Amino acid sequence: MDSYAFANGIDPELGDSEMMLQFGDDIALPLIEARPEVNAQWFYLIDGKNFAYDKSTNEKIEAAFRKGMAKLVLDSFSYINFAEGMQVNNVGGVDEIIPIQRLDHKEPSKEVKEEKKIQDKLVKSPIKQENANNVVNDLLEQIELLERYKKVPERHDKLPSLQYVPPPASKGKRVTVREGTPEYNNIKMLFDRTMFGYYNYLEISKLENPRTLYFFHENLIRITKENKRSVSETTKRLFFSPTIVKPAIDPEVIYNGYDASFDPKLLGTGPWGKGIHFFPIVIPEPSFEYSNANGIKEIILANVITGNSCKIPKPDSTLIYPPQISSHFPKRYDSVLGKLSAVDIYIVYTKNMAYPEYVINYGTY
Repeated sequence: MDSYAFANGIDPELGDSEMMLQFGDDIALPLIEARPEVNAQWFYLIDGKNFAYDKSTNEKIEAAFRKGMAKLVLDSFSYINFAEGMQVNNVGGVDEIIPIQRLDHKEPSKEVKEEKKIQDKLVKSPIKQENANNVVNDLLEQIELLERYKKVPERHDKLPSLQYVPPPASKGKRVTVREGTPEYNNIKMLFDRTMFGYYNYLEISKLENPRTLYFFHENLIRITKENKRSVSETTKRLFFSPTIVKPAIDPEVIYNGYDASFDPKLLGTGPWGKGIHFFPIVIPEPSFEYSNANGIKEIILANVITGNSCKIPKPDSTLIYPPQISSHFPKRYDSVLGKLSAVDIYIVYTKNMAYPEYVINYGTY
């Protein structure tokens, strides 16, 4: 197997007359030295493990690499930086840096072989939905298996910058994420932690609402500075099911808000009171599933400010805000951390403590 190969940066002496390589609307950069054609596979690295790009994306990256491009835009949120050997994703205003590698196609890597064995095992032994009492234990066993090779990279600890005046009020917008793109694969990876083998239809849409994102960033900056913690220590990517509160709420109320996202005043009461309840996983159980008017199941993936959490393992439906840190100190915790059938659940009680990043629509067998 060849050693890892990375592209070099742009040669500053190349003039405007040099050849250019274009892919539709993607940017084109001057060519460096054309590389010999090799039957290769590109991988992105997570927790030291290799994950192969899909065929279409791999061909696009390899073509750019052979032509000596220094940068290749994959979609409106992601690009490949060959000079640095990385993929950059902009998610919720924060950059994610993911290392990339190029391997000879002659022999699959050890990590790829291990991933194939794990996936084969999962396909042969999916979670048994008919045994609802054991669903959580099955989930935890599957998560433990999947975590060996599927982890979402930490986002950089870079606080967002805010303009002086928030953007004007406008209705939120849904933008379909193209299947097979790195952005799609990253979100699918989170969903598949517990839903692998459960669904026969999957559509991912990115939610865009600059005004509510602005207010979310205001809270993020304030709480990060107050707690003297990094962004990655302050936020978590968590799932929200509209059925966790009673009565269930239409997700559009959440991502189409003009001044607030996840406003507790608009939601019902959950196990931990008048707060927004979030899970680190999707629980494939009927009571957790929400179906829209077309009969398609729907769940939201949000960026949540958990900050300094107070552990309250048992449900308490009387809560309307987190407890005080101490009786002598009026400041309250930023969130509550509970346990529901051995699964962590985070609850926030103030609007704009979470921003809906993606809505995932899916169908089950």
